[in-house]
Amino acid sequence: MKKKLYISKKIKGLSGRLDYYLTESKYRDIQNGISTFVFGVEIQKITTDESGLEHVQRKAVEDLSVSKECVLEFLYMLSDMEVMPVSLMDVAEDFVQDDFFINLNESVQIA
Repeated sequence: MKKKLYISKKIKGLSGRLDYYLTESKYRDIQNGISTFVFGVEIQKITTDESGLEHVQRKAVEDLSVSKECVLEFLYMLSDMEVMPVSLMDVAEDFVQDDFFINLNESVQIA
């Protein structure tokens, strides 16, 4: 799995930041001759304590969609709402249930 940092923002009221990553992994179905990339997200909450020690909380949801644009839109919404790692699964489940990641344009569905 590869990941790329897209957004990093300071956490209001805490000495830390939230980092939002786009993840990418390769999906292969040899039997059906399918090979594509699938995208997901990862959120990291990085805080520093009084002694300067850094603490990292992270949560990832992989393989949300084959549409990079769709997952990036989701990533930017997560950032706008300042979603923390602890809430990522619940938020992602809500979007999956609302078919957010299924509403792809026709050219992506054919691939």
